[in-house]
Amino acid sequence: MYDCIICGAGPSGIMCALGAKKLGLNVLLIESEAVVGGTNILSLVTPLMSFYSRGKNLIGGIAEEMMEELVSINESKGHLDDPLGFCEKITPVDTDGLKRIYFSYLEKYGVDVLLSTKVIASNVKNGHLTSITVSGISRIYNLEAKYFIDATGDGTLSYLSNATYQIGRKVDNLTQPSTMSFIVGGVDLEKIKAEIKKDKTNFVLRDDYDYKYVGVSGFFKEVKKAKENGDLTFNRDRVLFFENNRNNEVTINMTRIAGYDFLDEKSFTYATFEGMKQIDECFKFLKKYIPGFENSYIIQTPNKLGVRETRHIECLYMITKEDVLEHKTFSDSIACSTFPMDIHSPNKDGLEIETNINDWAFEIPLRSVVVKGFDNLFVAGRSIGATHEAQASLRVTPVCYSIGEAISAIISVFIRNEMDIYNYDYKLIEKEFKKLKHNYKI
Repeated sequence: MYDCIICGAGPSGIMCALGAKKLGLNVLLIESEAVVGGTNILSLVTPLMSFYSRGKNLIGGIAEEMMEELVSINESKGHLDDPLGFCEKITPVDTDGLKRIYFSYLEKYGVDVLLSTKVIASNVKNGHLTSITVSGISRIYNLEAKYFIDATGDGTLSYLSNATYQIGRKVDNLTQPSTMSFIVGGVDLEKIKAEIKKDKTNFVLRDDYDYKYVGVSGFFKEVKKAKENGDLTFNRDRVLFFENNRNNEVTINMTRIAGYDFLDEKSFTYATFEGMKQIDECFKFLKKYIPGFENSYIIQTPNKLGVRETRHIECLYMITKEDVLEHKTFSDSIACSTFPMDIHSPNKDGLEIETNINDWAFEIPLRSVVVKGFDNLFVAGRSIGATHEAQASLRVTPVCYSIGEAISAIISVFIRNEMDIYNYDYKLIEKEFKKLKHNYKI
């Protein structure tokens, strides 16, 4: 029997596994895909946003150690001021370099990993998850553990265990649109900078932008013109891209795949086809309308749709919009969120954000990762206990890193001291955080 089994090897699951192993636990990490890394790797979700808020690194831990190593091997530019002024800092990384680091750390720490292994059922008795049933490449079998962590992103393990959940926003169950980011090379970034300087009103920029690193949220006029000409047909109001680690290379995050059920395989398939069509349309638009893209070419398209939102698992506490806006702190804080409440409208072409706020730091309580009605089931990543609005702030990679690492410390304390989610010593958890160099207070 394992001390803990983590379902899902995305950012949150990986950090949970590494943290648990570092603290001496017997860990199994299972992943339905044939590669670890989740949306970072499969969906090309970069740059990472944001390790920083209030002028300090609020994430820390093993994730920060990884970032430092990526910089040392020239696979990342490190933490840079966000050129858009949307969040405090962003961290451009090469996705292939990040993938290699993920595999390297899992091997270095000695984590047991099963790829191409999908959880298909769970066995629950009186609110206690005793085992899960998984389907591998050629067999179906059961796995037992003392604790289980649902890091699937969609809350799949919680769903299979009959936990309560909410899909998308309460009013209509609509979710944020998904996206298909893609990497483009041969971009003349000097031309892009010249366009920004020529008409700053056509872009979202930080007040003290220095033009050293290129990030673009804008070309609003060009998008409007393309729509009028019938050259851009999907529901998007701007061009969004960021400079990559390699010269003259950017990641485009402009597609908008809305109105699909991302929890239904047929609908997900249709959405994927739609995403690929949008990439083609988007690239033609960039070549025709945006200076600097005349000689550009597509380097890589994603292997999987980048999903922002599906299930919100009901936990002992549900983080709310008010918690985010009021910079809420908690006596049982386990992690910090650093990112704006970035809601891509489910049925409009723009963003729904509070534009008069510069400080987005708030704390995530232990209760928001404990699945309600269970004594040994945690949820990590974007499907933790949070409303549609609050989830838009904490769904990003660095925050998911921190949530996963925090859960490893919690389980370590519970197992070593025979404690549980209703009877524990928070100070002991804080001691484990210090061992991991984990930041959890704003």
